[in-house]
Amino acid sequence: MKDIIKKQLFPRLESALTRKDDKDVDDGISMLLECIGDLPDEEKIELAVGAVEILHKFGNISYDKFEIFAATTRMVDIGIIYDRFPNSEAIALKLLDMISGVLGLKMGMGATDNMDIYLSDLLKITDMFPDNEKIALGCMMCYANIQALYASVASSMSIYIVLEEIDSVVDKMEAISTKFPSNEDINLVYCRSLAAVASGFQGKQPQRIYRKYIDMLWRLVTERKVSVSPEISNFLRHA
Repeated sequence: MKDIIKKQLFPRLESALTRKDDKDVDDGISMLLECIGDLPDEEKIELAVGAVEILHKFGNISYDKFEIFAATTRMVDIGIIYDRFPNSEAIALKLLDMISGVLGLKMGMGATDNMDIYLSDLLKITDMFPDNEKIALGCMMCYANIQALYASVASSMSIYIVLEEIDSVVDKMEAISTKFPSNEDINLVYCRSLAAVASGFQGKQPQRIYRKYIDMLWRLVTERKVSVSPEISNFLRHA
């Protein structure tokens, strides 16, 4: 059965993705999940990861072409398979990468819809892998994109509504940073994100918002000794 799936179902799935036939893609995913039902767990995971890699490849193509609907659809497709195999690190990482990409595209559009769904997915993955640094980094990058998205629409929304949303995301980023204080990649993403949002509020009222994020950034650099890039060091010197 494993060989049949690889030789027949995978090419069919890839053909549907090439043709952008979402119905055939959905049918292919449903067929895959049905066909692997009676296989040993190890083979199930192997085939599920293989399908996700195909979906992820086409998701990246959509991302590169700025096709947000197609990229979002591939993200949902991967999410369907992840829900069946929530313990798979490989699938979770692909899903996080697609979430991060879709959020990046949404930022370019200034679209803040469905943020609760993205946040729920991130919390679900974090809860499943509480001590996994690769997963933590993937989540941190997604949170950074959400924070940047809210900061980008600050001028068109009430600053206090935006601030509440940003604060909520920062709390989640702070929890990850605190849990993995020695992970340079995680903390560098956090530092850059704080610097970006502080810069966005610089010169705006009330100034306490700006000072709050600057102070958090200072603590990261001085207390946790996070090594930051020259532009962030320069930003802090003039903050």
